[in-house]
Amino acid sequence: MIHLLCGAFEHYADVRSFLRTIMLIAYLLCFICKHTNHLFSQVQLRVGNANKRRIQIHLMKRVAIIYESLYGNTRQIAEEIRDGLRESGNIEVRLANPGGIHTDKLCDYDIILFGSPNHNQAPTLNIMKYIDRVSIVGLENKFGAVFDTYTGGNEGIATKKLEKTIKEKIPGITLVIDGVSFKVSGRKGPLIEGETERARQMGRTLREKIPEE
Repeated sequence: MIHLLCGAFEHYADVRSFLRTIMLIAYLLCFICKHTNHLFSQVQLRVGNANKRRIQIHLMKRVAIIYESLYGNTRQIAEEIRDGLRESGNIEVRLANPGGIHTDKLCDYDIILFGSPNHNQAPTLNIMKYIDRVSIVGLENKFGAVFDTYTGGNEGIATKKLEKTIKEKIPGITLVIDGVSFKVSGRKGPLIEGETERARQMGRTLREKIPEE
């Protein structure tokens, strides 16, 4: 009889120990699942944020404005165009003199503008030489526009020559708006009243013409 009771007690102790083990394992599994789900959610959130940043970077348009300014007037116009472009957001604009951006790097830009004062009835020699160098790069699927500053009755002379040269030498740039001329009151300036606002409006108009994709 005593032998049977001892055996039953030992069996009960084994069962109780087994049940405790099962409960411990179940607790550990619940703990692991809970924290794994939390960790997975954090990873998903971080990956999602990273993807959003990549999409934003991909969608952000990059603009290069290449210009030469002898007395600061053309630079002022370039700055106003930049500000007009930026108003819509999601756009990066870089201003540079000829040679300030290596021609090979223009492949990284979606929109390329060229600006020059009217110098002896033509764009400046430095701008024209830069365009010659750009023609070797073989740009494709780019958008662009041109602008100039002028005095007297020389409106549009430099822009027309810029447009003609770009169409002949850089056919990979599609000019999406007509060239715009901005009048200077004298050889050294300043710009006549209202020209800076026209330049900013050029930037706005240009941005509207550029497709998102």
